[in-house]
Amino acid sequence: GEQRHFPRIAGHIDRGIFKFLIGSGPREVDWLHVDNLVQALRLAMGGLLRGDTLKSPAGQVYFISDGTPIDNFEFLRPMCEARDESFPSIIIPLSIALAGGLFFEKLHKATTAIGLPIEPFLTRAEVYKVGNSHNFSIEKAKNELGYMPSKTSQEGAREMGRCYRLHGRLGENANFFRLPHVLWWLSIFLGLYLCYCVAFEEESQWESRGAFYHSCMQGT
Repeated sequence: GEQRHFPRIAGHIDRGIFKFLIGSGPREVDWLHVDNLVQALRLAMGGLLRGDTLKSPAGQVYFISDGTPIDNFEFLRPMCEARDESFPSIIIPLSIALAGGLFFEKLHKATTAIGLPIEPFLTRAEVYKVGNSHNFSIEKAKNELGYMPSKTSQEGAREMGRCYRLHGRLGENANFFRLPHVLWWLSIFLGLYLCYCVAFEEESQWESRGAFYHSCMQGT
């Protein structure tokens, strides 16, 4: 049910623009399944209210995760498969991705200043998040709260894929960067031409263009 990142990623996949990976080598990061989060909260609350944990969590700070760090892009592989798209194979070096993020940030700032903001396709913060490994130990939570993750990040990735699987035909944005059928182009240009004629031509000119054209003009 997360509404900020995953719907946006699914949209990128549908549009055919999720075509590259950022950085090479290990990029393992922590994920947290909602079941594991709830378990940790209940254990902490139980320790505060009933004192039934190994050590009181009062005033303590704990890292909570699935305990199975995974590459950000590998986490999205099941989603690609669910959206009927191939997994990216192009690797963009971290330095180039950072330069691109800076460009999109500056573009967003400039367009915002004139009242026409363009949402950045990529930011430097996102590049750092997906291009580097960063994960934390949950041993303290295990030892003091009795926390034991019930779901791995790999299982969470598969669940996310099932959540975003296609129902029937391709998603509504599947043809965003693909050439439309020629009939769409003909319909668009015919509609534009008819709009031009209605706006700028006299009714007397409609008769000279034939019965079909005249009937179309009467219909509009």
